[in-house]
Amino acid sequence: MAFTSLPITTADSALTGAQGVAAVQKAHDIPSAAVILDLVAQGVARKPQTPRTFSGFGNSITAAPAGFTQAYSRASKGHVMYLSNEGVGGDTTAQMLARIASIPAETKLATVMEATNDASTGVTVAVHTANMKLILETLISMGITPLLVLSPPKSDTSDTAAISAMNIEDWKTARELSILCFNPWDLYSDPYGFWTTGSAPDGTHPTDAVSTAVGEALWSAYDTSTTFFPLNRNNNFGLISNSLNMVDSNADNVPNGTSLVGGGSSAVSLGNTSLGIGNTFTFKVTNQLGYTDVTTSLVANSRYIFAVNMTVSHIVTGDGNCEMYIQAPSGFRHYVLDEGRSPLTAVFMSLEFKALETGTYLIRTTANGTSFEFNISTAQLTLFSLDTV
Repeated sequence: MAFTSLPITTADSALTGAQGVAAVQKAHDIPSAAVILDLVAQGVARKPQTPRTFSGFGNSITAAPAGFTQAYSRASKGHVMYLSNEGVGGDTTAQMLARIASIPAETKLATVMEATNDASTGVTVAVHTANMKLILETLISMGITPLLVLSPPKSDTSDTAAISAMNIEDWKTARELSILCFNPWDLYSDPYGFWTTGSAPDGTHPTDAVSTAVGEALWSAYDTSTTFFPLNRNNNFGLISNSLNMVDSNADNVPNGTSLVGGGSSAVSLGNTSLGIGNTFTFKVTNQLGYTDVTTSLVANSRYIFAVNMTVSHIVTGDGNCEMYIQAPSGFRHYVLDEGRSPLTAVFMSLEFKALETGTYLIRTTANGTSFEFNISTAQLTLFSLDTV
């Protein structure tokens, strides 16, 4: 059905109300509501969304016939159309860079993943980082939107440390290039960076069931823009001294490196908790002010990320608040939480900041309770240096 635009006549311009609307529709080629509804009923006015063509680019984990890339496409339910699997077993970033032209020109979206083989063949973190950045920049120049997928665990101590370092550098590159970065493998990684039991029988390659679940998780993360953030549960590279104050070596109920001041009491819960993998420190205050301190050394003009999971609760009705901040030697405070109120349930908070001066910084958590018991629980308390990792 076609519409022909007709000019507004002098008589038309004098019309008002429904007649005036009809005149404007006639002049500007706007169909009436009845016509639009009829078109919708016929399916004529519905323009289907064109799916984005998608290819996977990487090593043998990408190349697997039942790999995560195929599951990613299926989970999209038509939003992403699987085009090509450009995974090659044993490939390093240098080899991927050499064959990047093999990616079909029709590709609009491509997952990129590799650190496993770089780590196992002795490629340095610096060389890996340069190669990965060039891969991502080349894809962008080809008109392809890269989705950076961080590499999965490996049940090998030396390789795991190298992969962790490469993953952090790749994440920083993604931030620099403003592209999305995901780590869907986190569900199958234990607190030490190894595969969880049964996830990868050979210590490197995930089972088909794991790959399928990871592909579905990747689509969910992409669809909701849930990108990677470095926590101690999924990457322990780059942790600053005393940043993870969740170990109680002398069993005094206060984590190592932490001082308990004021009228507070404390307890340490070890192992997996409702706040996530890792230890939880619960700080209790009744009818008074109390706080915990942990110190660390930072360097002026360097950038850092502080991250924490926190819950706040109270037992008896009353008034109170809690704060968490990072205090510079001069007394300047970077607030993570200012006058937090109960209840807060498993709230993840992060703060990226630049150190204004070199010296000893104080990470302080305070609780000020009146006529009730005030509980603060923290987990995954993590401080990363963006300049040195």
